[in-house]
Amino acid sequence: MKIKAKYCEDEFIPDLNGNPLVEALSFMDTGELLEKLTYVYAFPDNFSKAPQYAKEYLLKKLKATHIPQPIQPEFYSTVTSSILDRYGSYHPFSAEHRRKLNQLAEAVADKELSFDIGQFTTASSSLIDGQSGSGKTTMIRNTLNMLPQVIEHNNYKGKPFRQDQLVWVSFDLPATASPKAMALNFFKAVDTAIDFDQYYKEWSKKSSGKSVDSHLNAMRLVAESHHLGIVHIDEIQFMLKYPQSKGTEKPSLSVLEALFNKIGVPVLLSTTTQGLALFDTANGENQFVDMTTTRRMLSERQYTCKLHKANSTFFEQLFEALFPPQICIEGKIPSYEFKLQFHHHSCGLPSMMVRLAHLHHETTYRRLNKSQNGNTCIRTDDITSLNKTYNKQFKLIHPALESLRAGNELAFEKQVISRGGIKKFFDEATEKEGRKRLKRLSNVTAPPNGKRGIKSKTSSLSGVSSKYADEISDFEVGVKD
Repeated sequence: MKIKAKYCEDEFIPDLNGNPLVEALSFMDTGELLEKLTYVYAFPDNFSKAPQYAKEYLLKKLKATHIPQPIQPEFYSTVTSSILDRYGSYHPFSAEHRRKLNQLAEAVADKELSFDIGQFTTASSSLIDGQSGSGKTTMIRNTLNMLPQVIEHNNYKGKPFRQDQLVWVSFDLPATASPKAMALNFFKAVDTAIDFDQYYKEWSKKSSGKSVDSHLNAMRLVAESHHLGIVHIDEIQFMLKYPQSKGTEKPSLSVLEALFNKIGVPVLLSTTTQGLALFDTANGENQFVDMTTTRRMLSERQYTCKLHKANSTFFEQLFEALFPPQICIEGKIPSYEFKLQFHHHSCGLPSMMVRLAHLHHETTYRRLNKSQNGNTCIRTDDITSLNKTYNKQFKLIHPALESLRAGNELAFEKQVISRGGIKKFFDEATEKEGRKRLKRLSNVTAPPNGKRGIKSKTSSLSGVSSKYADEISDFEVGVKD
């Protein structure tokens, strides 16, 4: 989000007044923050009377359901105070800032000049960890989105100040051990934020002959030129694979510390549980980091997005949002036994909860729609039906979830990463189920001449056994997700 600068002095921190980078910022209190980050769709009271197409359309609204993490307010405070600390350390009109820009520009132009130039300042760093699907990246980016990403300045107190202030930027570490790939990810994120396409275009040219040091110094120059307030670097666990790659120049915690902390830009690092091994200073043979780097890269706080227990406030709130009476059969809220089984299947992971709830509701109403005269045995809190939905739609990720249920978090992460992440898991599951069911339906509907094909949508299902009629319904669920 890009906004035009509106300047306002702060009565509580007068020593920061007079700085346009600070006066252009505004923050929320906890109540406003939680209200803006909470999304629970208000289903109509006449939902049960709606035709099937309308029900399925409305049920998809469940996918956007969001309840803020319990640590969200504290994390927001850490982010905002870190940004203020960054901007309070210098003035954009100061000679010191201009000297820093000149020194960085020289470093970019001079291929012989080492990347690790100068000892400017040391900024704060925070670490956010959690299992895949725990909502850590969502929490971080939702928090950042509560702030304007870019503030457009034109003049300040009668002085020309034509500048796009980049309050925050978020980018992923590359899966490959390449500092240049990391730099390009950063340039692409900056270009997207400020609506500019030159940084990535310039530094992605293969014929440029620019060194790794030049790429890294250019990242610092861009950050300083646009007054970057805070940077979020995701997928830190990718570094665990880097030592296996050829070459000596690889992104590392030391490189990240030199990149941003030494020019005063605070850093948010996020990783899966597996990536915590990068910070293990108790292991004297840790090849990734030393005690000094760890201290600097964890100078602020560490936040963990934990698995939510069945009796936790967060789980209760999200479960209620996913099972409102308006969409439950006959308005009956699921039983406590159903809730426990739902928690068992989802492991308390928000992403699993949302997906399982959506698929369960959709399957329940499809069964009801197929039944004659409204089958009174079909209920929202049918645990058998919930189990069937889980068994069919979570089949590929089930072994990983079993590891998590057994308390083996690292095995869970390894199994998820081996498939390319949770989204890839579900995409692969959908594709596999679709192919398998199409093949079954082709066999069932094959004409006498031996040529196989699918019956048209207008043809009757009376010639298909009830088993395969159910397959059609399940296949539709898989395709739509």
